Amino acid sequence: CYNLHCEGFVQTSNKYVLGGSFSSISTPDSTQYEKTLRVFQDDSSKNWWLQIDGESIGYWPASLFQSLQNGAETLEAGGEVCYDKESGVRHTKTGMGSGEFPSQGYLKAAYQRRIQYLDSNGVMQPAIGMKSGAEVPKCYTATSVAADKGDDCGAYFFFADFMTF
Repeated sequence: CYNLHCEGFVQTSNKYVLGGSFSSISTPDSTQYEKTLRVFQDDSSKNWWLQIDGESIGYWPASLFQSLQNGAETLEAGGEVCYDKESGVRHTKTGMGSGEFPSQGYLKAAYQRRIQYLDSNGVMQPAIGMKSGAEVPKCYTATSVAADKGDDCGAYFFFADFMTF
């Protein structure tokens, strides 16, 4: 179940739409555009909110995630492309990221940087120690998560599938 094709997500802002496009997109060997995404649990309602560039877009009601009433224990980041092999129906019309493999690095490959999580003491921590993986390694790969304090990347990786912490 993805984007707004399922019951559950409550959209509260029309600035961005789940499954929609961004106005500026990066292209290989050119300007790289970034968005800051944040998913967090509201302390009082226990709903899980999505923010993009500081704008609250909407939330997933706490009732959808009974096992997440007191927070989460896993962080996943990366990208995903859906394809239903049995029916032969593509769920997405585009590929993932830039179409370049992670080994191509910055200005070519898709990346995520400054990946952080809120620890049990309420302190933001870099997500160092994430493990990379790809369901179809012939098509998608991911670099290991690295930490670079010199250029404000924090915990980062180049990807073409999913990462699990």
